[in-house]
Amino acid sequence: MNPFAPRPGATDPTPTAVLIAAWARLANQRSAARHPLSIKPSLIAGTTHGARDAAQLSRRTDRRPAHRDATQQGYEMQNIQHAFSHFLTSLPQLVRSARAAIIKLPRPVRAPRRDASQTPVTASASRTPTFGRALRRGGLAATATLALAACGEDPLRYATPPAATQARQPIAYSRVGIREVSLPTYAALEEITVVQPDGALSSTPDSLWADDPAREVTLSVTRTLSQATGATVAAEPWPFRDVPDATVDIRIERMLAEADGRFRLAGQYYVAPEAFGSPERSRLFDLSVPYVAGGGYSAIAAARAQAITDLALLIAREGLR
Repeated sequence: MNPFAPRPGATDPTPTAVLIAAWARLANQRSAARHPLSIKPSLIAGTTHGARDAAQLSRRTDRRPAHRDATQQGYEMQNIQHAFSHFLTSLPQLVRSARAAIIKLPRPVRAPRRDASQTPVTASASRTPTFGRALRRGGLAATATLALAACGEDPLRYATPPAATQARQPIAYSRVGIREVSLPTYAALEEITVVQPDGALSSTPDSLWADDPAREVTLSVTRTLSQATGATVAAEPWPFRDVPDATVDIRIERMLAEADGRFRLAGQYYVAPEAFGSPERSRLFDLSVPYVAGGGYSAIAAARAQAITDLALLIAREGLR
């Protein structure tokens, strides 16, 4: 027989009530054997036995002399401490017993499912979509959307052709590092941005740059500087064991195909030498390259490449001298 099972006619106890009742009964057994005057933990459980024990304890206390009240209070405090100590000691066992009692509790009986043939389906219920029906409809809609997107044309991508340079520019450094070029938000996107006659910036998702703009500009500057100067030039992270003699930091403010048929490249660059005492430089630049207005995005890409080449030659001529 399960000592923690609910009594007949009683409501299903909660797990907390089962745990308290189990602790109360176990503590009563141990406390009665060791401390006859201990306070019954069943009072905490709120049972009728606890109320009867409390009444008997009250009558016994009333018959005792007044001079023994202090002594009795000390006993009661000790009994409370002992009861709490027993509770902590027996807590693992109580948890296991309460868990076993909860597992053995009778489960609620579910009502039998109604037969679909006995339940008439109203017109409103038949028109209400279920979750599965809505999911199927959403899946069909998504499939149709993907099919339509697949039928569309792929966007055109335009690469920046490397601009050839025959210029040779000696510089004061044998190893030069190039930090990643900082671009405006519109110029860092894949979409090719142009300026409208009213000054608004416009782009289309059908025409994209072939490479990440910041990466492409950085590598183009690095290639041009390496060809024009003959020095060891590399983009960061620096790939060699020895540190570079100088580092170039380029921050572009404007890089756009203007409405007047010119590609504009403006901003500022910085040169930071590694050796102590070498002059640091900071220069502004504002370059423009014409392009054929009717040449489309290919003409814009060619003008962009030439502007980047001109910027690299300017840095070699004025910043790294």
